[in-house]
Amino acid sequence: MSRLITYFILFGLIVFFALILIRNLFPSERERVLRLIEKGRKAVEDEDITRIASLIDKDYYDAWGHDYQRLVKFLRNNFRIYDDIKVFVPFRKVVFEYPFAQCSLIVRVRGRSVVDGEDLIYASPLILFLIKENKRWFITAALQ
Repeated sequence: MSRLITYFILFGLIVFFALILIRNLFPSERERVLRLIEKGRKAVEDEDITRIASLIDKDYYDAWGHDYQRLVKFLRNNFRIYDDIKVFVPFRKVVFEYPFAQCSLIVRVRGRSVVDGEDLIYASPLILFLIKENKRWFITAALQ
């Protein structure tokens, strides 16, 4: 009887780990988009402009008048001004219309100015538009 229980537990663990492995090897499109958002969040906190640029489509344009080059320049300038940047993205909703996706976020950013030590606090809803090209998602536009 105890051998049977051991087999059931072992079988359950194998199934559990197999499901986790399958989920990590074959993520859904929603999970891929949310991973992209998470990569972008971490890249901003790490002030890694190269990683941020790799997530943005070359045809990017946003509501503030930034294209790809202006956005990279804007971020580079802000990274010089602010340290200890923290980005919070508590709400995430993704809607797909293949090959496009729309991601609704609430973004809060905090940072400390290197000049006068004041805190930057930015909080706003943000809508990101994404496109899937060559099996990868890229951010193509942003609206507030």
